[in-house]
Amino acid sequence: MGQIDKASLTQNTVIETGARFRPISPYIQDNWKVTSKLTLDLGLRWDYYPAYTEVHNVLSFFNPTLANPVTGAPGAVQYAGNGANTCNCATNVNNYFKNFGPRIGFAYQSDPKTVWRGSYGVMYTHGNGVGGSAISRTGTGTLGFSAALGDSSNTSTFLSTAPLPAFPAYTPALGVASGNAYGTGYTTTAGYTSTPQSIGYGDPYLGGRAPQYINYTFGMQHQWTDNFTTTMSYVGSQGHFLITDGGNARGFWSDQLDPKYLPLGACLGAAITKLATTTYNGVSCPTLMSTAGASVPTWFNTGQSLSTALDPFPAYKVSDSYGNVANSSYNALQLTAMKRFAHGNTFMVNYTWSRTIDDGGTFRSGYAIPAAVSNNGKSWSQDAIERSVSTSNQPHHFVFTGVEALPFGSGHLGGSHAWMRAAFGGFKFSEILQMYSGSPLAIIGSAGQTNPAAATVEPMLNPGFSGSARQNGRWGHGNTYGAPVSYITPSVCSTTTAPTGPFISPVAPSGQTTCLNTAYAPAYTFGNAPRTAAYGLTGPGNFDLDISLRRVFDLHLAGTKLSLQADLYNVTNYVFFGGIGTTVGSATFGTVSSQVNNPRAAQISGRIEF
Repeated sequence: MGQIDKASLTQNTVIETGARFRPISPYIQDNWKVTSKLTLDLGLRWDYYPAYTEVHNVLSFFNPTLANPVTGAPGAVQYAGNGANTCNCATNVNNYFKNFGPRIGFAYQSDPKTVWRGSYGVMYTHGNGVGGSAISRTGTGTLGFSAALGDSSNTSTFLSTAPLPAFPAYTPALGVASGNAYGTGYTTTAGYTSTPQSIGYGDPYLGGRAPQYINYTFGMQHQWTDNFTTTMSYVGSQGHFLITDGGNARGFWSDQLDPKYLPLGACLGAAITKLATTTYNGVSCPTLMSTAGASVPTWFNTGQSLSTALDPFPAYKVSDSYGNVANSSYNALQLTAMKRFAHGNTFMVNYTWSRTIDDGGTFRSGYAIPAAVSNNGKSWSQDAIERSVSTSNQPHHFVFTGVEALPFGSGHLGGSHAWMRAAFGGFKFSEILQMYSGSPLAIIGSAGQTNPAAATVEPMLNPGFSGSARQNGRWGHGNTYGAPVSYITPSVCSTTTAPTGPFISPVAPSGQTTCLNTAYAPAYTFGNAPRTAAYGLTGPGNFDLDISLRRVFDLHLAGTKLSLQADLYNVTNYVFFGGIGTTVGSATFGTVSSQVNNPRAAQISGRIEF
């Protein structure tokens, strides 16, 4: 009890970094009344979002073209600043100077009661892009300015056994003096044989590109009476250079294994020293490697696997710091009906029918996926398989708001009686009703078939399944504490049980063997389920009604008034369930685990105005 079996140490030569980021956004605009019926709004904005720099050049990055002093191959750490081992620059990312955002809008009155409106604009933001994301704190990283190491116990000795053992020898961080080989690993050179260090690659072009949105609208508004108008509009938006949810949208720069090597099969998991004696489907690994055009670097540590050797940069663990390549598309029909306050009431009704698509979620691979390993018979260009309905998509959204003066008191029911006016006059009742449909579910697998090129594990669809993938009624129906109900049709599969349900389950029933790496989910291939909305699966929608009753009393003290208000939120006590289990093979798959909204609540308040 109490023995230490693991310890770690981080050495920092610089305790605090100082980010520098100075954007500017000048603009010009003009309103031009061309005729009595046509008005134009014109504008141009220029957004300059410079790349992240550190005040003392405490910044390092992966340079894919710099020769590594240990391996001789391209790929080494380089530092900001001037002199030896540096790029003679503050950052390797180029500032982008073409963020010009034109804006144009028009309003045309075709008749006294009808107006047509339209707009087009290009917008840029550094929120989560350029210097506006989490990497603003460190840029591409500080490898060489810090060192981390750890030690673990063996099976017979704990670290706290006296005398305490020393930490294993390590190369301390010296900043720029650490050199271009710092962090290199998996080589045959002494001092560089262990696990490589992690380092960020800052794309010179993408690192300077701010997320871009191109927005456009067209619609008409008609006045039916003095107080009632309706509006119908089309609203569209295209997004480019957006931040992705997963960090591996670009496989090469994320240091992923290219799927083109998957035909090597079991050879990928073999150590280099075992390749000569390893076969896959009756063919020797050297033969398969020759066919696939695969080779092992001469400097590579032969104790590591072939899949690691075939990574783009096996001497480092490279991450894509600025892989901002996601795109989005939004199209919507928006309808509005509005009545201004008259005859004791006002209301507004809004309905939006929309669809949002993007390719910025997670990625099973950041490369093109050949048809031979896609499991759907199609070849996919880079990231194209991940383009699907957005997890934020809400096809239908309805909102009603209204305020009504209750028909009691002066000029209304009971107005001739002083006690009726005093007791019931002057009350205003208001309500807000909101309803919207659920968003697509992003289904993943708890495990997948053997595939060293896969990042996110997408499950396999069951080709023999038909019918609805939902069961047990609406989300949350019949759910009780301690006895969760699954609302997605269960999937069962094993080597002795044919698959049932919508997906090929990666977990077999007790005592049976998983379907993974069988004909149902072939090894060295990818799951073929879409990133979102497989079988049209969406989460629960919401229904919310809030009401309020308010009255203002004149206290007859120099304009002083007393306002009393009673509010009731979530009148129907509707439960908006969340925490949907989306992992096939998990015991919680298809269950709900939380309530997103608040339960019914009442509030009474008073306010004196003077």
